[in-house]
Amino acid sequence: MNEQELNKMMAEWTEWEQIINSPFGYIGLDPLDKNRNPRIKVEVPNFIESLDACFERLVPKLQEMNKTISLIAMSKRNVYKDARGKEGKFFYAKIGKIMASAHNPALAICLVVEKLIDSQLCTEK
Repeated sequence: MNEQELNKMMAEWTEWEQIINSPFGYIGLDPLDKNRNPRIKVEVPNFIESLDACFERLVPKLQEMNKTISLIAMSKRNVYKDARGKEGKFFYAKIGKIMASAHNPALAICLVVEKLIDSQLCTEK
C-alpha cells in the first residue's frame, strides 16, 4: 500500500464519507463538521505527515476502542531501517503487541493503526 492509499484508509477508518481522489488529493465529507453541506467536499487531513491530524482523529478513535498508543523516538546513534528501507532517526508506534516504525511520527502512527485494522479484519473472518 502506498502512502496515498494509507492516508485514504485512515480517513475511511475515522468515518470520512464519499472520499474521492481530486487533483488536490483526497476530498470527502468531514464527520466532525456537523453543519456540513452534503454537496461540498473538503480536503482529507494528511494523516501520514501531520501529528495534529493523528491526535485529532486517530487517537480519539483508539480511545473509543479502549486502545492505548505509545510513540517512541529513537536517537541518531540508533540507526534502523523501516519497512520502506529508509535509514536515520526513527519513530516506533505501538498498540498492545502491534508495532510499526517510520521516519516520521505521524507515519509510524498510521502504520500501526493499519496493522490494527488488518488484525481486526483477520479476527472477524
